[in-house]
Amino acid sequence: MISLKRSVVVFDMDGTLVSSFPLIIRSITEVLKKYPNEISPSNPIQDFYGPDEEGMFRKMLKDPGLAGKAFKEYLSCYSRWHHDMLPHAIDGIPELLRELRDRRTLRLGLVTGRSKESLDITLDALGLRRFFEDIESGSARGPVKQESMRRLMTNLGVEHTEVIYIGDALSDVNEMRGLRIPTVSVWYDHPETKDLLLKANPGMAVGSVEELRDLLLKKIR
Repeated sequence: MISLKRSVVVFDMDGTLVSSFPLIIRSITEVLKKYPNEISPSNPIQDFYGPDEEGMFRKMLKDPGLAGKAFKEYLSCYSRWHHDMLPHAIDGIPELLRELRDRRTLRLGLVTGRSKESLDITLDALGLRRFFEDIESGSARGPVKQESMRRLMTNLGVEHTEVIYIGDALSDVNEMRGLRIPTVSVWYDHPETKDLLLKANPGMAVGSVEELRDLLLKKIR
């Protein structure tokens, strides 16, 4: 239970605020058509998650030196298809963010593994940037969510006891546990992860935005 008057609610992006994976995968797939790469049925794009998209290209391309060029082409595809494939946030999310932002005892943050460049496209297109006091993106070096969360806490001047995280992946639970930060796991964008998240994060996993709101309000009062 977070009992301090000023609590910080930190969200993940993909699969939590927006259903963005189809757009990301399509954009990456389109670019990979132009370059020799490491993708195969036994080595799918999803296996390269961890770094941001530029870092993924460094690992996916047989010539990592082309990653910068491929990443720029990816951003072009991502931006071009954004309106049709990602026209809005997950239903109920804008209303939840607005409700939380309007509570005087709360501050909102965003910590994601996504690249700053593609994150900016989505935040601006969907009008989500205004909700967050601090936004931390990913790195081409590899997974940096713990590092990003530490930076967010420093920027906001808060301790881990004041923070709760909302994410959609098992790795979110494990990484935040390393910082002693509780995580609310969500599976509404990936129903196939329900059993995994319920087992890994009992009592703190939900399947709808409404359930997320109800659980979250209990944890921040």
